[in-house]
Amino acid sequence: MGPKEACLLIFSRRSVLQENEGDRIQYVTAAEYEDGRREDSSTMRLIVLELPKAKHLLKKPVAQMSLLDKWIVVLRYAAGRKYREIVNEVIRSEEALSMAADKLLKISQDDIERALFRSRRKYEADRRSDVDVAESIGRAKGIEIGYERSRDEQGIETVRAMLQDGEPAEKII
Repeated sequence: MGPKEACLLIFSRRSVLQENEGDRIQYVTAAEYEDGRREDSSTMRLIVLELPKAKHLLKKPVAQMSLLDKWIVVLRYAAGRKYREIVNEVIRSEEALSMAADKLLKISQDDIERALFRSRRKYEADRRSDVDVAESIGRAKGIEIGYERSRDEQGIETVRAMLQDGEPAEKII
């Protein structure tokens, strides 16, 4: 690509274009747009990789795969445990894929570390919230118990006062 060209690569989880072109499955489509309004004419290239159409590549021996086939296998099946063996074989076959896999692993580990950090923070916040709720419930119960005791004590004081005044027990009860 020249200095004024841009490339946009789209990975599609769904089929966008026709399934077959003759006997060959078409999973890569490229479109170019040339802007004739500028003297230096820049080009925009759009490449769509329709990953669901790549299943047939799993049956192909790695030695017979093109570089593009290998990239598609890695991009489509790297996350699946079921395809781990073929993906690892494809990765070992190309240095660029091996380097990309290492970088992806590092990025994934960074993502895992971030997720663990967020999870720890959420746990701590939830725990603090649980403690705050428990303290609030405890305070409310304490106030309720204090009010009941106060009422009981007032009742006891009233009974004492009535007894001191010589009121009969039948009247107090």
